[in-house]
Amino acid sequence: MSRPGKDWAGSNSSWAVETARWEILDACEAELQGMLAPGEPALMAWLLAQADQMVTEVVDSLRAGEPKVRSASRGVCDGLTDPPALEDFIHASSACFCSVLDSILRLAELDKALNSDIRLVVKVLEESRSRRLRELTERLRKLLMEWTLRAQESERTRISRELHDRIGYGLSVAYRNLELFHLYRASDIAVATVKAEAAQKAVRDSMDQLRMISADLRGNDRKGGLKKALLHSLQDLEIEGVFVQVQVEGDESTVPVGILDEVFLILREALLNALRHGRPRRLRIKVDISADEIRARVDDDGRGFDREPLPSAKSIGLMAMAERARLLSGSVVIRSQVGTGTHVALAVPLREVR
Repeated sequence: MSRPGKDWAGSNSSWAVETARWEILDACEAELQGMLAPGEPALMAWLLAQADQMVTEVVDSLRAGEPKVRSASRGVCDGLTDPPALEDFIHASSACFCSVLDSILRLAELDKALNSDIRLVVKVLEESRSRRLRELTERLRKLLMEWTLRAQESERTRISRELHDRIGYGLSVAYRNLELFHLYRASDIAVATVKAEAAQKAVRDSMDQLRMISADLRGNDRKGGLKKALLHSLQDLEIEGVFVQVQVEGDESTVPVGILDEVFLILREALLNALRHGRPRRLRIKVDISADEIRARVDDDGRGFDREPLPSAKSIGLMAMAERARLLSGSVVIRSQVGTGTHVALAVPLREVR
């Protein structure tokens, strides 16, 4: 859009606003720069377009002698899918309105014709702001509903995957070993006994997994911090004769709750794997929280294992840990060797998610 020339025609007050359009938009942009992140040029462009439309509505209203307000153009607003971001956007829209109004009020102090029409200007801008806020608020309401439905669907999918991969696998192993028990109990009692014990272990492991999933559905009790939650998660496992040490350094309150929950689940899975498969005498968990990242280690002195071939039950747990870390843009590194224990190292960046 080109800037108007000096020969622009219209009433004195509307002419005053039109010729000051670019100064008004420059002031609005300066105001918004303090509110929007540098990497949001599309949002800035949309807001400035709304400010430009508000100026046009003032000019048209001054020409007509009555309010002329239009709906906000959709554009970038339709591309916003994160409710918290849209909420910030609504605040920025209000700031945009205030900036336009302040600029025109300052202009009216120097222009008698515009000053005499200032009530109409305020009425137009107030109606324009109210309409835009109603539209954006309705958009926010719809997004919150969509966001809630997506979260519910995602949780149902997660629970289904957990039940299939963990409980389903364990029960399948138990069922197969019971079949073999019945097959061998008449001909080879020693083999039958081994199969019965394997079935019992598979059922016991499935019960442990079910308790873990049930705890997830109740919500992770971290009121006492990550250390207390990790120790509490061990109570249902009925593990005796294992010395467990948990150490957490740093300020947990600076970490988003969702990230702490995922870190807890990863570390709990590492603990569960160590206790179920490694049979350790000592187990140590160390968590360091800094401004930039979370680093954690789970070390045990158990039997260890060769990465290839990997037992299926253990593989499921390790894959779950890796998937959760990947969703946090982090990583899980596992070192293990038969007879030397297992060492799990977790790293999760924090600066990118804040």
